[in-house]
Amino acid sequence: MIKCWSISANTCRYNKFFNFAASLINDDLKAKILQNWQVLNGLMKIAYLEVLSQLSQQSGTIYVLRSLSENPVIKEHQELLHKIGVTGSDIERRIANARNDATYMLADVEIVATYKLSNINRVKLENLLHRFFDPARLTIEIKDRFGKPVLPREWFLVPLRVIDEVVQLIREGRLGDYWYDREQARIIEK
Repeated sequence: MIKCWSISANTCRYNKFFNFAASLINDDLKAKILQNWQVLNGLMKIAYLEVLSQLSQQSGTIYVLRSLSENPVIKEHQELLHKIGVTGSDIERRIANARNDATYMLADVEIVATYKLSNINRVKLENLLHRFFDPARLTIEIKDRFGKPVLPREWFLVPLRVIDEVVQLIREGRLGDYWYDREQARIIEK
């Protein structure tokens, strides 16, 4: 009976199957199967390490956009009004058709800032940012290209310097110790 020698515990749980299969074939074929099994096991380890390596690299970008809308309300607050989001894709491509998308208030936008982050859950981070800045969320109704009312939800009246501070607090893991004061337009420690 052939035993399965392997560094990986996952491979050894297949011992019973391997030993049964090995009893049905000749010794030369057994040696080839064992050799191929060990090669496959090594390749699986390499693939696993590659996945771990990719996960530890940049996994998202916080982006900050400014609307170039001609809407008087938006134009009046243009320096403070920012769309804050998180993506894993190319931002330029994402905003290429902004003037036709109600998310961007049916206007072109410009990229004001980007912050690359590693090892993050993009959806959770975006939700965290939106909750943090919720007191400064812009409430505006615009008509989409079909005349239907739309309420864009990712636009906030927040100075860029405050967004910079928030990103730094996220990197340090300390955002939970602060809250955003809309009246003072600054971050306050709890």
